[in-house]
Amino acid sequence: MRSITSRTLKIGASWIVWSVAAAAGGQMLPDAIQACKSEQDNARRLQCYDREVAKFPMTTEQSFGLSESAVAVAQHKSSSTAREVKHLTAKVVAITERPHAGFVATLDNGQIWVQNEMESLRVIDVGDRVTIKPGMLGSFWLVGPSGRRTKAHRMQ
Repeated sequence: MRSITSRTLKIGASWIVWSVAAAAGGQMLPDAIQACKSEQDNARRLQCYDREVAKFPMTTEQSFGLSESAVAVAQHKSSSTAREVKHLTAKVVAITERPHAGFVATLDNGQIWVQNEMESLRVIDVGDRVTIKPGMLGSFWLVGPSGRRTKAHRMQ
């Protein structure tokens, strides 16, 4: 399983900041982020964006399925926001079959979930709305529109 890096989460947060600004009818970004935009040196501009984006907390949807330590790394502080969401619903935009059994599902919110069970039957298809619910001991259930479910874990 690929670990989620702080930089990857910051890039995602940058995209969210941009999306929120665009959705707000073209309102300007905060001055600190605008200042980063004018930096000519690529490395310094990236550092500037990383520094400013780190000030924005993750939403509960972004942290759903991540361990508390991964959320804390992403936010540079302790947090229990991953426990606040009771379930997550999203649309499947891509499915990749795994070589020996199971599948990898990419959701419209950017999250990637991997089937834990070695079951060859797929419970979802591209375009389906799925619900991800917490199970016992930190596990998760991916529930298809038919109500059939399979154990899964979040990869990204």
